[in-house]
Amino acid sequence: MQGFLGRVEQYRLTGVDIIDVSDIPVRYPSGHLYHLNHKAVANDLIQLIDNNKQVSQRDNLKQTAKNYWRLQHDMVE
Repeated sequence: MQGFLGRVEQYRLTGVDIIDVSDIPVRYPSGHLYHLNHKAVANDLIQLIDNNKQVSQRDNLKQTAKNYWRLQHDMVE
């Protein structure tokens, strides 16, 4: 895979669920702190890591392809 994960929808990855957070505005020049500064992303990570929930069980995600999920725009701060 070449480039950055923002374009990962172009690839088919077996056994990998892709969470698209591209609707989240980047507030910092690096763009790498969104998981710390956006409640919706932090909540998804908590559900994954702390609660061991599968992608289909987590809140605020909409499935748009077989293994491609999008963080709901209306849940983004």
